Amino acid sequence: MAEETTDKEKTPAQPKDDGAAGGGGPRSYLPWIIMAAVVPVFAGAGFGLARLLAGGKPAPVAEANQTAEPEYTHLLNEKGDAEKTWFHKCEPVVANLNEPGATRYVRMGFTLEMSGKLAGGGGGGGEGAAAPNPYLAEKQPVITNWLTIYLSSLSLADVQGEKNLNRILGDVREGLNNKLFAGKPLIVNVYYHENAIQ
Repeated sequence: MAEETTDKEKTPAQPKDDGAAGGGGPRSYLPWIIMAAVVPVFAGAGFGLARLLAGGKPAPVAEANQTAEPEYTHLLNEKGDAEKTWFHKCEPVVANLNEPGATRYVRMGFTLEMSGKLAGGGGGGGEGAAAPNPYLAEKQPVITNWLTIYLSSLSLADVQGEKNLNRILGDVREGLNNKLFAGKPLIVNVYYHENAIQ
């Protein structure tokens, strides 16, 4: 009889345990359903409130672009005489030429003739000496890097002959204007002060 009582005691308890462990009823899914509905509503409300409080200001990305661009603008003088140019002598650059099967390199030095609209040039256009300019001095690593990559893309034939050398000067002027001045033509001309091929 003791065994029968034990079996009877276990029998009614088993269905209750199985139901709790399996989470079989619809009540066990109810908290998940509520969270799935409420979380997106609160997230949307938070986003909308943030946009409302921002008051239609431009996105932070646009502000970052506006502050990144004008590094040199404090040196601009729109009333300055564009004809009164000055010179900035760049450090010579050594680069391996793009010649498969052979190790050939070029060493080129460039002098930039700058527009008079960019302040910081020490004197007129006739001297040819390097002019102290804080912006160009700060950007010398950028200039050297751009020139090295550009010259490394050229073959031996690309750096020989008058036509090719003049094309390189035009490419350097355009490339550095884009890199340093967002396309503004503040570099008027580019000249060689060194050109050696080995």
